[in-house]
Amino acid sequence: MEHIRDKSKPKEVYKETMMLLVGEGHSKFVSYDKIKTHNTNHEMIIAQLNSGITNFTGLTGRTVTIEEFIISYNADDILIDDYLGRHYMYQDELEPITWDLLDSVKNISGKRCHLASTSYQGRKWFAWYNSEIAIPAGPWLLRGLPGLIMEAYDQNKEVKFSFQGMEIGNAINEVLQKRKGYQFIEIDNFWEPIKISKDEFQKRKSLALSDLKAYRIQYDNPLVQSHGGGYDYGVGHPNSWTKQISNPISLKK
Repeated sequence: MEHIRDKSKPKEVYKETMMLLVGEGHSKFVSYDKIKTHNTNHEMIIAQLNSGITNFTGLTGRTVTIEEFIISYNADDILIDDYLGRHYMYQDELEPITWDLLDSVKNISGKRCHLASTSYQGRKWFAWYNSEIAIPAGPWLLRGLPGLIMEAYDQNKEVKFSFQGMEIGNAINEVLQKRKGYQFIEIDNFWEPIKISKDEFQKRKSLALSDLKAYRIQYDNPLVQSHGGGYDYGVGHPNSWTKQISNPISLKK
């Protein structure tokens, strides 16, 4: 993923490796860099614990995309795992996408792909999909084409998703082997996410972004922690969740 997060600084392009898990009925989109950061910090903490250290030190690392999406192919249903110092999960319904299928064709990593366009979430999108892989999934919230989306970008090239590689589902992946919740398309219960309504989550997120101290007093406290949603050392950089992105991927109000 390449993303110009601040339009006043067009030369500063945020880059992150993402992962799209695709199955028969659902897809899951998540930051691969976040999983790797989690693994590194987890191993550091275990090593400190085994050495008798109780004041753990982890890597702050880089900013990462915190949201995880599980999307249904047969309905516009989505489960979102988000993070505000604690993991929250809520269900939402996505607006459908109407695509225009275009005549252009190009090869991406040896796969013959066709072009489609749509207006969605405040941006004009172009997507290259491969009909040989007849799965209607894609990066972020992009979906619904007669084949897997292998590349997508908005009209202004402020956001771009580029294909990097593909593995079959039962491939041995050393990164995912260390974090079982990402070997299948399922809710990752490692952190026991706090199940919440979308409205309540948005209320808490608004407070966290406007007054982080007040949010922590009201919601990020031992009582909330006792209901799950543990601290995630895969999201080691506070800017991953405490800072508003001025040019988010979704421009829908």
